[in-house]
Amino acid sequence: MNLDRIIAVRNNKTIYRDGSCSVKVFENGYSQPEIYREAYIQTLMRSIGLKVPKVEQVTEINGKTAIVFEYIPGRSLADMISSYPDECEKFSEILADAQYKISQKKASIRLLKEFISDSLAKSDLSEQEQNELTDLLNSFPQKEELLHGELIPQNIVITRDGTPYIIDWEYASQGDVCYGHAATCISLLADGNNQAVRYYLDTVYDKYSIASEEIVKWMPLASVTLSMGYFGNTRQFLLDHVHSLIGRNGGNI
Repeated sequence: MNLDRIIAVRNNKTIYRDGSCSVKVFENGYSQPEIYREAYIQTLMRSIGLKVPKVEQVTEINGKTAIVFEYIPGRSLADMISSYPDECEKFSEILADAQYKISQKKASIRLLKEFISDSLAKSDLSEQEQNELTDLLNSFPQKEELLHGELIPQNIVITRDGTPYIIDWEYASQGDVCYGHAATCISLLADGNNQAVRYYLDTVYDKYSIASEEIVKWMPLASVTLSMGYFGNTRQFLLDHVHSLIGRNGGNI
């Protein structure tokens, strides 16, 4: 394989272009089950009709595990937001619509509450903080809507004809779509895209009748789960957000 061209570097992963394929190489810190699970989920999402790159194989490259999948020619939504800030409202609508389309599909995968509970147990939060967040988690009814879990502009590729493809399914679960919206919002806030968050929440309310208050309730829990995969300033922002919201069952955007 020719791994000379780097497409993106993310959270202990490097994605390369190799002809008609993309190759995601995982650094230390990812277990074999985690990597194979991501490949399986991506294949499953494609099989139920979502626009997802085809997984070709899971292999080993220079002693590191890698997922090889179909290369989708296009631009990430993050790149488009950066290049055309005046169209932020339109791009936020693409995000909200993608979230809705995913939630309307059916697939049997891990439950959101199990995923969050596992993240809490692995977190650096104090026992009291973990207990408060566990109480918050238990206050929500279990739902079975399909969630990407990290639906951010970096994980949506727009082709020339305007078709959005969704990548990076490691956080996928079944649960309340409000959690999915919360994860999107907190990720946008961590990137400094405050205006995109406002447009996003307006779209979700106008098109899908979900009030921002219902989304904000999930933000402490979304911050915890997302923080497990980040480092440096982004991780610190997410943890600071958790600390600021604990005890308030939510917060203000």
